[in-house]
Amino acid sequence: MLARAFEFPFLRRRDLLRTKCVGFFIACKQAPAVDPTAKVGGLGGGGIDVDAIRQASSAIEIMAGDFEERVALDVTMIMKLSHDLDADPSRAAKIGDKLSRIGLEMSCQGETFGFELISGVGASMCRYIQELGDPESLKGDVIRAHADAMRAIIKNKVKGDGGVVGTELVTSLEKLVDRMIAE
Repeated sequence: MLARAFEFPFLRRRDLLRTKCVGFFIACKQAPAVDPTAKVGGLGGGGIDVDAIRQASSAIEIMAGDFEERVALDVTMIMKLSHDLDADPSRAAKIGDKLSRIGLEMSCQGETFGFELISGVGASMCRYIQELGDPESLKGDVIRAHADAMRAIIKNKVKGDGGVVGTELVTSLEKLVDRMIAE
């Protein structure tokens, strides 16, 4: 289905997110195709197909190049959805689903492309949405706090875990989430 999305850009992004962490493949329209049937392990006596590994590495490099831009677009979407949530709380369940998907993608992609701090923020946002219980209790301000953190991380090109400041940032978001869940 992913290959078909590249040929048919009108397919909705959510239609392609059938399993965790596949969303970042969608953005890679110019990546070389990787043959999923190529042998990359020792099963069947085929050994390692070095060309398949090169193709996969090339695809990841291409996707890494525009990761920051994709995060910026996702942050814009998170902000829009948080304002939609404030304007119409009756849509909280649908908005929460969309936000949860974006948070999951950010969590998976951050680890893949060296932005572990983005992963922590995305995971925190997902936990808030999933553990809250009642979707109507979602608060736009909490979502925006996560979006602001992602925006700052990308703006400052903070790779890795962000050191002490990064740890404090994620810890403060987790404490906020804990407080909101407990209410």
